[in-house]
Amino acid sequence: MDLHEIQRRVWELVGEKDRMVGEMFLFSVLVEEIGELAEALRKKDKERVSEELADVMFMVMSIANQFEVDLEARLVEKYLSKSLEEISRSWRDVPWKR
Repeated sequence: MDLHEIQRRVWELVGEKDRMVGEMFLFSVLVEEIGELAEALRKKDKERVSEELADVMFMVMSIANQFEVDLEARLVEKYLSKSLEEISRSWRDVPWKR
């Protein structure tokens, strides 16, 4: 299953409910999930990292669906069609740039 199909299925599952609660509620849940991911990363808990990444992706897709953003297309356009040098142009303090 590709990312586009997963995003479509997220819409089918929760899209109408997501519209009812609104973008800012979805964003607050995303922030909460990112916090849980940060804790799992800090503890180096591989299983929890896996779970929290899935939660973060689900919320990102829910928000993308509210704005009719095709995440797969945007990821390809913004990252996969460019070189690492182009992508990381504004990044600071990464090991390969030292």
